[in-house]
Amino acid sequence: MATKQKVTVSGVEPGVSWQAISNQTWLKVTDIVSTADEDSFNVSVDVNASDSRAGIVTVIPSDNGSNGTVQVSQQGDSVAILNINPVSTTIPAAGGQFSLVVQCNTNWDTVYDVSVISLSPASGTGNGVINVTVLPNTGSDSRDLTVTVFTDSLMAQCEISQDAPAHSISVDPALLQPDGWGGSYNTYLDSDTSWNVQSKDEWLDTTPQYSGGSIDVMIHVEPNPSVMDSRSGQIVFQTADGSATATMTVDQMPHVPDVNIKNYRADAVRYVLMAAGYTPAGDYYGYSSVILQNGESNDHAWSGFSSDFPVNDTNANTIYRGVGDTVYAWTWADGDIWTELTSFVLASMAVQNVEIY
Repeated sequence: MATKQKVTVSGVEPGVSWQAISNQTWLKVTDIVSTADEDSFNVSVDVNASDSRAGIVTVIPSDNGSNGTVQVSQQGDSVAILNINPVSTTIPAAGGQFSLVVQCNTNWDTVYDVSVISLSPASGTGNGVINVTVLPNTGSDSRDLTVTVFTDSLMAQCEISQDAPAHSISVDPALLQPDGWGGSYNTYLDSDTSWNVQSKDEWLDTTPQYSGGSIDVMIHVEPNPSVMDSRSGQIVFQTADGSATATMTVDQMPHVPDVNIKNYRADAVRYVLMAAGYTPAGDYYGYSSVILQNGESNDHAWSGFSSDFPVNDTNANTIYRGVGDTVYAWTWADGDIWTELTSFVLASMAVQNVEIY
């Protein structure tokens, strides 16, 4: 809305006319009065939506006398502007830089965490570009940072999300090879952060199942229900944030049961053999036998826990041969299933002092 103010003209000789002229379109002269009793006019000023401004109204008498002037100053009513881009960004854990564009029509300043952020420049006037540098994140978690740009009346913020450092986790040993009986085995899990068991086979378990860092972990393995087949499973450990995993593989041997020994001469030397073998046709046999060496040319043998082998006293010839740490056996007898067996690996071989009953 325009404003208006009355201006009185003096010093003009009676009967001399005059005129008032403005040098600005927003500054207008209205309501001119020129009588014997009064010389005056009104100054009307338009609304100013911009910066402050000034204008002049000149009074010019017709007798070429001295001019008079009215100086008019109007304050500005401009709207302050402050915009920044971007208003949010993500920085890797290793740190980094980005440009923050400032759109402004006045002075501006900044507020930020000087321990992890540096700005260049940190203040300015009008439009500008701030170079933002974020230092590496040395903590264990991600973090949120803020750069605030402000004027006397406005504020704008850039939200910075910085990733957490990559975590590491490992387990030693990474391969466990228990026998068929199962049991508990000590391992070491090395981690720079909290962890838990992500997955495991149902016949495997751990103590503990989660922790806050590096620790000894007990691996529990159930007995293998098969006397002939080995089995393999895994335990997967992961960091709490899911950024890293470590896998332990468990390869378990078949479960070889105990052998019941009876009805043999007390003066014989008894050897218990736990073995596994294949026939030429590819059939698999779990094999256990007791070989009694009592000085005779044909020693007695007893075999069990595979229905394909005869469970009786058999005059059999048995030959043993050592290759490295492995013992092999060849066993045969006329007209017997033993003749079908080729060489097979012994799972164990030991002298037994077993009471005869």
